[in-house]
Amino acid sequence: MEDRFVVRTTLRKEDARALARQQLSVQLLFLRICSAVLLVFLVLLWISNFAEKLVFTAVTAVVLLGTFTLDRIVGAGFYKSANRALGELTYAFGEEKIHISCASQNSDVPYSAFMRLVETRRHYFLFLQARAAYILPKADFVAGDADAFSAFIAEKTGLPVKRQRF
Repeated sequence: MEDRFVVRTTLRKEDARALARQQLSVQLLFLRICSAVLLVFLVLLWISNFAEKLVFTAVTAVVLLGTFTLDRIVGAGFYKSANRALGELTYAFGEEKIHISCASQNSDVPYSAFMRLVETRRHYFLFLQARAAYILPKADFVAGDADAFSAFIAEKTGLPVKRQRF
C-alpha cells in the first residue's frame, strides 16, 4: 500500500528552537506577563526616585533577557544533545502506522502512540510524551500536501490538531 505522506528531514537548529518554543509556550507567556508587571513597577520606581531602583532595573533586565532568549537557549541545548548521527530521517505515513527510517535503523509507530498534535506555520509536532515529539517541517514533505496533513493525522489519531501562530 502506498504511503499518503512522506517527510524527509534532518534536524536543524531552527527546528529544535521551534520545538523548544512549543514546549515552553506556557512559561514564555508567564515570563512576558511578569516582564510587563516588572516594567510598570520599574517606571513607578524611577518616577518616585526609589533608592534601590538600579537593583530593580538589573532584575528587570535579566527577566526581559530570559523572556526573549529562553527558547533559543533551550533549543540550542536540545539541538546539541540530539542524536544528529542518525542523519536524514524519513517518516512515511501509511494507512495503519508510520514507518520511520534512517541510515542505522527502522521502526514502525502506531497512530495510537501520540498524545498531542500541534501545527504551526512551519512545522507539525507529533507528541509521544509531554517533552518528546517528532518534528515535521512543512517544507520537508516530499509526498502529500503539507496543508492536507492536519486532517489526515487528526483522523488517524483521533486527536485534534492544535494550531498555533508561531
